[in-house]
Amino acid sequence: MFNLASGRRLAPRLAAIAAAVTTIAVVAILVGWGRLAAGADATPPGDAALQTVLAGLQARDAAITSAAADYTLETEENQDPDVLAYRDPDMGPSAARRVIEGHWAFDRGSFYEDHRLVYPEVAEGPSFNAFDGRQGCFYDAGGKWGAEIPASWMKDSVCSQSQVGPWLYLAHNYDPNEPTQSQLLLKAKAAVVDDATDLSGVKCYLLEAKDGARTQRWWISPDRGWLTLKYERTGGAYNDEIVAGKSTWTIEDCAQVNGAWMPTVLTSQGGHTRADGRTLWAMKQKLTLTYQGINKPAPAATFQPAFPTGTHFMTTDGVHVAGE
Repeated sequence: MFNLASGRRLAPRLAAIAAAVTTIAVVAILVGWGRLAAGADATPPGDAALQTVLAGLQARDAAITSAAADYTLETEENQDPDVLAYRDPDMGPSAARRVIEGHWAFDRGSFYEDHRLVYPEVAEGPSFNAFDGRQGCFYDAGGKWGAEIPASWMKDSVCSQSQVGPWLYLAHNYDPNEPTQSQLLLKAKAAVVDDATDLSGVKCYLLEAKDGARTQRWWISPDRGWLTLKYERTGGAYNDEIVAGKSTWTIEDCAQVNGAWMPTVLTSQGGHTRADGRTLWAMKQKLTLTYQGINKPAPAATFQPAFPTGTHFMTTDGVHVAGE
C-alpha cells in the first residue's frame, strides 16, 4: 500500500523488537482483491488528467515541510485459526486487540517518533526512534537498551520504523529511501480511469494500476488538498486455499491544519477469500491524529532524545551505558 518498508534490520535483536512494535502497520496491507469502482463502459481520461494529479501531489509535497502530531493506533487481529495459520511468525504472539499511543514529528530531513503500548497495558515508558539529519538512534523501553546509528546506515534503521509517516505519504520528507506518492504512481504505471468519481460525496480522481493478478486503485481528491482518500490493493490466488485477497486504506475524516488538508482518522483492513467461499479479515487498524502544527519548525532537541540513565546502547565502537 503506502510502501511501508520494514527494512533490513541492524541485528537479530533489532529485528525481534521491530517485529513486536513496528510491523503492526505492515500486515494489513500485504494482500488484496476488489472491484473496479469506475464504470466498465467509461472512457478513461488521457495523460493530461494524470499530469494534473501528479502536479497536485507534488505541490502538496512542496507545501508540507514539517509536521507534529500525537497519535493512537488501534489494531485488531482476527483470532480465527484459518487466519492465524498464515500469520507471519516473526510478528510474535497474536493479540485480539492492542493500542499504541505516541508522538510523531519531522522537520527538514529530521525525524522523531515514540510509541508506547497502552493496551494491554505495560509498565515501561515509551520506546523511540529519531534522526537529526546526521545520526539516528533507537531505544527499546522493554529491553532497556538502544543504539546510535550513523547516517550511512540509515536505510537499515529508524526511518523505516515509522508508524505514521507512510500512512500520510509524508515519509519521503525524512527517509531518503521512501518515494513520494507521485513517484509510486509513476513506478506502478497508474492511469486515470475516472476524473470525477464520487467517494462519499467528495469528487476524486480514480487511478488504477495492474500488474498481473494484482490491482491497485487510488481515490485522490483535489478538493481535499490532493489527499488520497482511499487506497485499495487486490491480488489473486495465494495457494489452493486462499483464492483472492484484498486490503483497503481509507481516510475517514480530515481537517485543514495551518491551511493544509490533513487526515485525522484513518482506517485499514486486510483479508482474503477462501476456496470454500468464506471472506475473512485478518487485521483491522485505526489511526487517530491530533496535530500540534504543520510547517512550524521544531526545536533541534526534538530529534536528539537522550537515552534514560542506565541504558545500554550500541555504537560503531562498542556498547556504552547512558549516564556513565
